[in-house]
Amino acid sequence: MWTRPKRSSLVCVLVIGVCGCGRGSQPADPGPRQSFVYEARTGIAKWHENRGCLAVFDSSITPRTRVALVDQPASTEPPSVKEARVVERVAQACEVGLSFANSRGVLPSFYEVATADGTTPPAGPVFAILDPLHPFVVREGRVEADLDGDGADESFWVCNSTENLHFMIWTGQPARGRPRWHGSYYVGYDMDPSCTEQDVAGMVLLEKRGAGEQVDRRMFEVVQHDAAPEVYSVHLELADDLPGGADRSSRISAYQLGNALYLRVIPQTHAYVPRGAFAYAFQLSRDPTGATAIPATDQPAHGPSDDLLRAVDFRNSDNTGPNAVGAKNRNAAGEFRRITYATFVVEIRVLSFELVGLGSSQIPAFSKLSCLVTIRRTDGHD
Repeated sequence: MWTRPKRSSLVCVLVIGVCGCGRGSQPADPGPRQSFVYEARTGIAKWHENRGCLAVFDSSITPRTRVALVDQPASTEPPSVKEARVVERVAQACEVGLSFANSRGVLPSFYEVATADGTTPPAGPVFAILDPLHPFVVREGRVEADLDGDGADESFWVCNSTENLHFMIWTGQPARGRPRWHGSYYVGYDMDPSCTEQDVAGMVLLEKRGAGEQVDRRMFEVVQHDAAPEVYSVHLELADDLPGGADRSSRISAYQLGNALYLRVIPQTHAYVPRGAFAYAFQLSRDPTGATAIPATDQPAHGPSDDLLRAVDFRNSDNTGPNAVGAKNRNAAGEFRRITYATFVVEIRVLSFELVGLGSSQIPAFSKLSCLVTIRRTDGHD
């Protein structure tokens, strides 16, 4: 069983290690990280007459693949996490409630799954996480796990419309953090809707992403400097188009670059920004929480700085505005920032962005921001 440190509290915490076989704990000097694609690694499972049916949008899953079954009831019933394995792929839908196509008209693939010997399968439909890389924690009635390994926990949430159960995964708190995945189960009878406006907004945002929105995206080559022994690069896709200000407590992203070296991206809010992120702050730290942040050597203590990307400094990527608030000399994709540390240089290249709240009477915010961050060592040591 894997365990990970948690802040001390007076509540019971259950850590459940349902993890991929043979992966072990995080190495001190990690190699390329396996990406976690929510659409391909997350599905819904339902048992019927002692046979488990898994629906997921991935047709290449092999037998004996591990599956974490996350039961996060919408009621006051206690949540649970159980382990199962894929038995085989089945040719047709094995559960009527999972047999419908998604919003793009794509049907899922279906698999028979089985729990371990002597384990009672879940009574209703549950989240199914394929080959999870990190443990699950049950705390105060919620299941949490860092599914994609970015240092921020994901949470699980279930609500219902009139005929469907809606399963959602959020980074941070449900309906307040960043929506990552949405699936549904058709129950076949009428229910009183329980999904909130924030739930629906998260579903809509995920549907827009899945529809392949047209974004002004420009890619830039990462140059490896001969004088620098190590170059780290991170391609960031940040999104916040939900009502309310950016939540610095649940939407912070931490990317491990090397041994005791993290890049933290911290959304910033503003009292007069009704939705989106007013700015994003970039920080180097020796730990993912920022407790041992590395100070920059060339940034002012007060006022605008290059390690803070503010939406007020930008216009639309086609330079048409209108944004009567921000400066006009820093207004296009391709914006470049450079921050110097004692032993590092951080370079931020903005690739694309989308703004909300444009106009002279509003303060703009980012609904999307894509950028390439390059971190170079300058001291010649690991």
